[in-house]
Amino acid sequence: SALAYVMTALSETQQVYVSVASFSRRYTVLVDYTDDLEAARGAIESYRGDRMGDNTTNLYGSYMEALSASKSAQRDYLARNRDGLVSFGEVLVLTDGNDNASVSSLEEAQGALRGTTDEVLVVGLGDVDPEAVNGLSSGDGVLSNAQDLLGVFDRRVNRILERQRSIYVLGYCSPKLSGVHSVTLSIAGAEAVALLDFDADGWLDYDGPECSRQAFTG
Repeated sequence: SALAYVMTALSETQQVYVSVASFSRRYTVLVDYTDDLEAARGAIESYRGDRMGDNTTNLYGSYMEALSASKSAQRDYLARNRDGLVSFGEVLVLTDGNDNASVSSLEEAQGALRGTTDEVLVVGLGDVDPEAVNGLSSGDGVLSNAQDLLGVFDRRVNRILERQRSIYVLGYCSPKLSGVHSVTLSIAGAEAVALLDFDADGWLDYDGPECSRQAFTG
């Protein structure tokens, strides 16, 4: 089910990056954020679990690390694109046990949830505390079994598609060829928003592809 979710997310959506991680004693990244379907597939198919930590579930600590990793990945992505894009994150946590590591508390994990803009869903498999499942999810958590997981993943992919359709891309081709300038955006009935500053020095001698609608739409 997880593999089907990743395959659908990376093949049917645009500009989606997926990371796969496991946790028992520690939060372990199996593949960092990528749009490479084969890399994500390989991480899931090769996963065998941390056999040394099977009796330990560091749920709260790993949950907080997952939120931090998502925030860091989005920050790096925006920096690479000079803050010219918007991003949204989705964190999906599957656990078949309650936290018994006592590394972090439920309250600390809930504080991390309040501090994120990501949509977070915790799925409890088997006998998992519903208070933790719901308390660590942006909406209602899910108590499920392995047979029903595919439906859970399908709904999350549909949610990603829904959120993508709510985002509009604005392209701007500047006539400036020198100096530092600011770009603001305004719509009727609302205050103007400062989007970015850019330095056009050197643009006079630029000899690459021209800025056009095609450059933005591909």
